[in-house]
Amino acid sequence: MTGSHLVHVCMTVLVGALLASCGGQSTAPTGPGVIAIPSLMNSVPTKVSAAPDAAKAGIYVSGYWDTSIFAYKSNYKRGHEPLCTIFTGQTLITDIAADPEGNLIVPQAAPPSIDVYSGPGMCGPKLGRISDPYGSPVDAASLNAAGGTIVVADSQTVSSSKTIGNIAICTVSGGCTNELTNSNITGYAAGVALAKNGDCWLDSENAGSRGAALTYWAACSGPGQAVTGFKNVSYGGLSIDKEGNILSIDALGGGTGQLRVYSGCNPACTVVGGPFKLKNEPAYGALNAKGDTFGVMERHFPYGGIVDIYKYTPTMLTYKYSFITGFEAITAPWGFAYSPALNL
Repeated sequence: MTGSHLVHVCMTVLVGALLASCGGQSTAPTGPGVIAIPSLMNSVPTKVSAAPDAAKAGIYVSGYWDTSIFAYKSNYKRGHEPLCTIFTGQTLITDIAADPEGNLIVPQAAPPSIDVYSGPGMCGPKLGRISDPYGSPVDAASLNAAGGTIVVADSQTVSSSKTIGNIAICTVSGGCTNELTNSNITGYAAGVALAKNGDCWLDSENAGSRGAALTYWAACSGPGQAVTGFKNVSYGGLSIDKEGNILSIDALGGGTGQLRVYSGCNPACTVVGGPFKLKNEPAYGALNAKGDTFGVMERHFPYGGIVDIYKYTPTMLTYKYSFITGFEAITAPWGFAYSPALNL
């Protein structure tokens, strides 16, 4: 796959040393909107730096061109010294997710697979790797990743000029055994969400980078339905709050990114809150375990690698503070997760 229109820009200061031009290509799959940098693709054995015994909760962040996932305390505010680090041995990680048990889910595009790390402590051991035959994973969600269903947002190349999103249905024990598709999906997949009743949603970029679409599956099965009333102009991550509302990041909306809160979307959406302005085009974010704090990773060069924390209610988003992670902007930092996730 090639990068989509979402972030396909020339980063001349730093990327110029790595690419002959902004038209540089790679034979490896890339995530949505990320310029391929072949020299940064590396693979080292998976290792985990141990977290203190008391570290049962925190924040995870990841970079697309980095093999590390950094963990920080939930109230971390200064410097960039992580609480602990997971060395995945893989790049091409678009987003990450945690479940209410504190298990960490790491989708990766090459090889197409999903790694699951054990909770409840931060930086726990790897439980297993799931091979994904349905495309290149970019996002995931689960209520119990260790023993239950994991829904995975995939992007599958169907021709030299066309990539279509879908949802893969997976478990650690059984692998990925089903694929959800719908004609409403005409471009890259971005965010996926799973409700406590088993319903699921996929956010995708429209073909030709012309807007975004949201698709709904009752009980995460069947043909699915196109959602109506979805107002985002670009795609981004999805979250569900404790009232069952869907938080949807509009990565390019408003110029620097914005967040909308929807109710329903099964299949008709009603806007509950927003658009709330975000900073520097974050693509993914997550709610904390209490459901009162929303965090994102800034993505737009040269600010990538900065985490922004907001106080959240469905009708109000209030900026609280930011902190710098250990990622440089050149690594395309995208992934963000609170661990444990909100228990729906």
